[in-house]
Amino acid sequence: MIIESFTQLPVISQIIALVLAAALLVQLFYYFWYYSRILFSKVTSTTTNNALPPVSVIISAKNEQFNLPEYLPSILEQEYPDFQVVVVDDCSEDETWDVLEQLKKQYSNLYTTRIHFDPVFKHGKKMALSLGIKAAKNDILVFTDADCKPAGKDWLKRMVQNYRDGIDVVIGYSPVLKARGFINRMIRFDNLFTGIQYLGSALAKRPYMGVGRNLSYRKSLFFQQKGFSPYIQLMSGDDDLFINKVATRTNCAVEISPESHVLTKAKNNWKDWFIQKRRHLTTGRYYRFGDKWRLGMEIGSRFLFYTALIFALILIPYPWLILSVFGFRFLIQGLIINLTAKKLKQPHLIFTFWMFDIVMPIFNAWLSFKNLRNPKGIKWK
Repeated sequence: MIIESFTQLPVISQIIALVLAAALLVQLFYYFWYYSRILFSKVTSTTTNNALPPVSVIISAKNEQFNLPEYLPSILEQEYPDFQVVVVDDCSEDETWDVLEQLKKQYSNLYTTRIHFDPVFKHGKKMALSLGIKAAKNDILVFTDADCKPAGKDWLKRMVQNYRDGIDVVIGYSPVLKARGFINRMIRFDNLFTGIQYLGSALAKRPYMGVGRNLSYRKSLFFQQKGFSPYIQLMSGDDDLFINKVATRTNCAVEISPESHVLTKAKNNWKDWFIQKRRHLTTGRYYRFGDKWRLGMEIGSRFLFYTALIFALILIPYPWLILSVFGFRFLIQGLIINLTAKKLKQPHLIFTFWMFDIVMPIFNAWLSFKNLRNPKGIKWK
């Protein structure tokens, strides 16, 4: 009955129906093959202290005089047998260095160094991180930011317990704290969906990025790969581009347990978030071809799905069938996103995920266009 009715439609309507069906199948592939993997990923128990190797935590701090006293102690007080925290003061213009000097009097495992301002030589975050990596005394490095706080005192244990023979990279998750307002909800969804993408891909043995707020790799790997040298000129890329270059199907592990999370506050105004997003969006073009293809295919199929859906509702005289196609994708998408959000401790997005699913690709495309027109508007801090 349906096939017979389909053959009686005008050619343009048949093409639209086929595009809609193809886009739906591609979307379902991504949700079932990649995005659902977090739901079925097992959380392991922590390793005993005797089996944990020494670790160096690396943090770049630029004008962080207020964040350091609030967040750094939670890192310095991790329940871990042997670790140091290396903080690099990156040309701060406030009292960051003085705050670090005071904290060093309280914590013997805190090591600090600094980069002085040079009006001629400009640099981004990668220079500060490279300095911190060189100063680290241990091979296993764990990275976070000065405005981030571990969810608990077992953060380091959870991340480092993934190291074994052949593992050089551990990718973690960093949720955004809930606050009031539409911008916070939008940022939390963007952070959640990005996490679903890169964590799910890594669990599918296709790692392509990590986030510098919660990331770990070996110091020896960093120098074997010549550090950040291939893209030192970019303001961003210290996390995702490096992981895109070095992570493989066999050398990368994923840690998603709630105790391994690193919490961060969202930007509280549009301007600051735009600056942050523009910086992050500069790196995608430098990804490996296969990773760019996979990410582009998902976004492209999403765009085709909504476009074909609109035209199908106009041109195909079976609105109940078209809406059922939308409803089916909506149901699968909603279940996977919201169950994953619950597992990653990022709930409260049940009724708005569909709107951001449409808005975020358009928003990202607009910011990417702004980057092309005005690349000088992108800055580190």
